[in-house]
Amino acid sequence: MAKTILRLVFSVTGENFSPTIFTNTIGLSPTNSWVVNDPIPNRPNRFRKESAWVYQIGPVEDLFKSTHPIKNHYSEL
Repeated sequence: MAKTILRLVFSVTGENFSPTIFTNTIGLSPTNSWVVNDPIPNRPNRFRKESAWVYQIGPVEDLFKSTHPIKNHYSEL
């Protein structure tokens, strides 16, 4: 039987949104974040139109056996 591979991506976005304030509020660092007008990687002369806080896990075979830091936050989610 083929194994199931899991990937979790949670993102919060907005024009008037602060990834730093969000990080401090929830106590979890993002795997990626950016703010309005940040340059978009590999896209010359293109800039972000909104800010974002992104948290990604995966790929993993079993989220609950993962050693990923979010495991400590399961009861809070």
